[in-house]
Amino acid sequence: MWHLEPVKEPIEEGVDEEEGVEAESEGCEAEVIRDRQPAYCFTAQQAKVFERVRTAAYAMIGAREGSDIESETSSSSTGSTHSRARPASTSAHPRACQIADEEDDTSELEGHILDFFIALLDHDISDNEFQNTLYSGLAILGIRAEYGWQSALLYMPILSVIVTVARMLVLYKAKQARDDEVWNWWQLTGESEAKAWERARSHFDRVRNMVRQFMMIIAFNGQLSLMDLVLRLRAYGKAVQANTNADGVVDWHGNELLIGRVQFGMASLRAMIHGLLHAARAQLRRAVLLLDVDEDGEPAVVATPRGEPGGATVWPVIRWDQLVDNAAETKAGWSFTKDPRNQEVFGSMDGKWWLANQVAGEEQLRRQFFRADTGTRGRRGRGVSSGGARWRMEHIYEYGEVIKAFREQLLVLMHMSGRQPACGTKLVMVQYKNSTEGEIRGLFVEDGAVVFVMMYSKTMGMSAKAKVIHWYLP
Repeated sequence: MWHLEPVKEPIEEGVDEEEGVEAESEGCEAEVIRDRQPAYCFTAQQAKVFERVRTAAYAMIGAREGSDIESETSSSSTGSTHSRARPASTSAHPRACQIADEEDDTSELEGHILDFFIALLDHDISDNEFQNTLYSGLAILGIRAEYGWQSALLYMPILSVIVTVARMLVLYKAKQARDDEVWNWWQLTGESEAKAWERARSHFDRVRNMVRQFMMIIAFNGQLSLMDLVLRLRAYGKAVQANTNADGVVDWHGNELLIGRVQFGMASLRAMIHGLLHAARAQLRRAVLLLDVDEDGEPAVVATPRGEPGGATVWPVIRWDQLVDNAAETKAGWSFTKDPRNQEVFGSMDGKWWLANQVAGEEQLRRQFFRADTGTRGRRGRGVSSGGARWRMEHIYEYGEVIKAFREQLLVLMHMSGRQPACGTKLVMVQYKNSTEGEIRGLFVEDGAVVFVMMYSKTMGMSAKAKVIHWYLP
């Protein structure tokens, strides 16, 4: 593919002959890619879209620095499909409400970036596949940083990532294009939303056209494109992978487990799990349930007006050992929390609105989640009313990140403590309640123990039968 030749640097003046010979020897041993470096180049459409990306990026940076570029950009991008003039009233159309709530400084840039990646995929490579930027980048990723080439075992996941992300971008592009067409029909003709949706091309037609144009291989009447090369290369790599033994990376040294450059014992692993359990419990009480606890997640002592200790923080009391479940219930939205036999177990607590009442009932939490110029009041035990209360959206987003971090910790605990660790494909398919599509939940309670069930196994493709596997948590 590329020609490698040694580098021969001339001996500099003022350098010892011995040092010069040594430097020349080192230069001869060092090999670099010469002559036929990746000769990628943008097509006219790619260069045009990339220039839009650069312009929007510089405009966003200038606007954030307080310059006058924002006004110039808004006047020059009136005709862009990613920056629309809004009507006087945006309440008549859901798309208008959505655009009105978007961050204007990033939506236009994100739209141009999406167009740029689609243009990279939609590239007629003709006689030289390395003219495509992505393909040249994939070639670079196939080179090891130290020496040689990446093995098929390590390179195939890279190709799979490219294929998966490309498919996601095609679907997202089809959705954005349809939404843009509906918006234009609604803006130009003033027709109803339903009429605009009827006139616009469907998602299926848009996706099909893009797939036939640059997402299929030649054997299925596709075009010679980047995706054709990547898919055929990945198929070849899978064949190599299936007939090649993987390198051994796991070994035992007494009671110590060696994985690559990592070494640990079973005692260290148990200590890690117990530490993670303690951290997750403290995270749940302090950051998720918003309880007044100390750094270790233990109840904080509440002081009376006189400065004397007046008790500790009270959190919901649930008698976990008395929980029951009905695994045969297929009703949509059903979980063990909906079982009427568990009402006494949960006591008088309304789990759906408990946190909202907690935020509305405590002054400290109200100051964190609501703006100072609005008031809140409870209504029928449902926390905050709609009578003018304004959320602090930045704090809401931070709370969402807290929930995400806690769920990651909970996922790791389930993965490590539920007997043999499950693969990611199995674990992320577990649902805590029945879905509206008829999918049965995967989280149950049996004899006081929490069980998660997965319907996926590696042999499902061969046997065409689902295997129900139970994983009991300690």
